[in-house]
Amino acid sequence: MAVPSFRLTLNQKWAMVVSSQPEWLARHWTLTERYRMQIVKEHDFLCNAEGVIWVRPDDEESKETTQEMADDYIRMGCADLKYMNMESGSGQQMRNDHILVVGDGVGGMTAAIEAAQAGYKATIVEKSGELGGWAAKLKSRTPSVAPYADPADTEIEAMKAAIDAFADVTVHLNATVAKTSGAPGRFSADIATESGSVVTENFGAIIQATGFDAYDASKLEQYSYGKNADIVDQAGLEALALAAGDGEIKRPSNGDAVKRVVFVQCAGQRSDKDGELSYCSGHCCSTSIKQAMYFKDQNPDIDTQIIYTDLRTPGSAGEDFYRSGQNKGVTFTKGIVSEVTADLKVKLKDLILDEEIEEQADLVVLATGQVPNSGINIDALVSDDDEEGSEAETETEESSNEIAGVSVLNLDYRQGPDMP
Repeated sequence: MAVPSFRLTLNQKWAMVVSSQPEWLARHWTLTERYRMQIVKEHDFLCNAEGVIWVRPDDEESKETTQEMADDYIRMGCADLKYMNMESGSGQQMRNDHILVVGDGVGGMTAAIEAAQAGYKATIVEKSGELGGWAAKLKSRTPSVAPYADPADTEIEAMKAAIDAFADVTVHLNATVAKTSGAPGRFSADIATESGSVVTENFGAIIQATGFDAYDASKLEQYSYGKNADIVDQAGLEALALAAGDGEIKRPSNGDAVKRVVFVQCAGQRSDKDGELSYCSGHCCSTSIKQAMYFKDQNPDIDTQIIYTDLRTPGSAGEDFYRSGQNKGVTFTKGIVSEVTADLKVKLKDLILDEEIEEQADLVVLATGQVPNSGINIDALVSDDDEEGSEAETETEESSNEIAGVSVLNLDYRQGPDMP
């Protein structure tokens, strides 16, 4: 049987309850939205579908009586709702409103701040010695507020101040999660602190906000990373910009002024080569535009060139930020870089001119991607069955399958080393 065209949605049915039962609704408005919608949803599926729509004739003549029947079921649901009580639980365990946040970058600090604002306790565990994560290593960030024309402040100091302002947020620096036991909703975590002691606390939920690591640019031999100090990745340029402060960014090799800087996009990304990243990391194009602005804002005469295959600037700021870069004089070249020599010659194929060209630079910035900072190489794990069948392998072959790094959460209550 076809579904009648007048079948009501959940929101329409609840609106009908509001309009038809205003006095009753006013008396019972203190009930949670969860339970109000639960009863409506329950009667939509159990009664109005099987009990009304599917058993009533689908014709114009029956439309009015079918609607009346649906109204009756909604009213019965409202009558049931008056006698519903909040579930008391099993009584075997108390609700735990304490949240563990692993990682203290923008994601981790935001989670802790919003948890505290909602009335929950939060504990941050960070393996380094300071708050901020990657954002603390940036001179600025891409803008998130109109007109999206210039790099924006990272706001890390404001977030640190917010963390300090909440008494219910505890921070453990130079600490790791040694073990996580229990079960979802009643975790017990052993936190290994800087002093060497282990603090055991109970949590109702865990947020893993461990961020990312930069792809190792030394794997990209064609770009001569490590052979010349003037070939850096984006993280390296941020370090140079922070060190320069309000002054001009200098060449790391000799401290001379930079006259021409070339940004190489998709360095080791969107590639099908072994050891390189098959995906786009999403931020690199916007980051290169931001970093090119560092130079243009210092000295408009500095030649800044961004070589890209497909320029991707996602987010609300994307197109406007790109246009702002153009207006400041940043040059965008659609091409594929084949090689960066140790003497800073950038060889590429210009995809617009369809010819091979060569650019000489004072400074080359490689836009490498992001890799998960999970703390463990899941792909390197070997199952028990595989281990049993590989006893004859050499020690070298076995060592190649060893776990790289350590687990972030060290889960003790489930199979597997980390989050699924």
